[in-house]
Amino acid sequence: MQALRVMAVNAALLPSLALFEETLTSKLGMGNAYMGPCDLILLDAPKFEDGFPLLVVIRTTTRCDYSYVESAAIKIGNDILEVASFGEHFLNGVDGADLAHEDIFLGPFPVHYKQVDIRTHTFDISVGGGETITLKSYKELASVKLDKADAQRFLGSQGMLGDYATGETMSRDGTMVVTDPDLLAAEWQVHPEDDGLVFQTAQAPQYPQSCELPHQSKTTKSRRLGESTVPEDDARNACAGATNMDGCVHDVLATGDLELASVVW
Repeated sequence: MQALRVMAVNAALLPSLALFEETLTSKLGMGNAYMGPCDLILLDAPKFEDGFPLLVVIRTTTRCDYSYVESAAIKIGNDILEVASFGEHFLNGVDGADLAHEDIFLGPFPVHYKQVDIRTHTFDISVGGGETITLKSYKELASVKLDKADAQRFLGSQGMLGDYATGETMSRDGTMVVTDPDLLAAEWQVHPEDDGLVFQTAQAPQYPQSCELPHQSKTTKSRRLGESTVPEDDARNACAGATNMDGCVHDVLATGDLELASVVW
């Protein structure tokens, strides 16, 4: 089973922060990622903004021989925006909240919604100074991108992306480096009693039930990556402008979706 390279991000999270990007590439998107269904804490940044910590949570699932993020949620302070397939969203528990015609804020930051087409929806959180957090859904895929982020916001951060200062992926208590992706997922599985309820609906497995390991997934493997419906040459042509050619080609071959190259990558 393969994990889509895009996973929770559009090619790169925090592109100006090399340690985080390296952690993302090695732990979340380049072949040794956790690849089972689970709710995971991608990033916990308690010093993001005075009085407004940031929490980024993803929900992974499996299909055929690949896994992907089907939902992503951003919590800033006490406000939560959850985004899923085809633009489905919840704002503080309100299903399909009108984001296009109202002044909407997540914590102190305005949210700008755009429906690009029926398949593609973007939710931009303007942090200020050119900094943005973007939640995007393309068909069934969800992604998160932090752009032009101020490094000071991520001091003391934790989660699947690891420690900001060192790039190391750590246990929850910060005492142990965890390099095995399955063990890392177990460390950062959402604990509702400690982390709060972020997603509107519970989906198995939920802690204390453990994340499903890839070989435990009941998803039918109807085809393998090497049996893609898209020829590799077509995938490479579609990904010609991608910032990460290998990752883009991998995802196009896995999904059989040439449009993924231009929309996500």
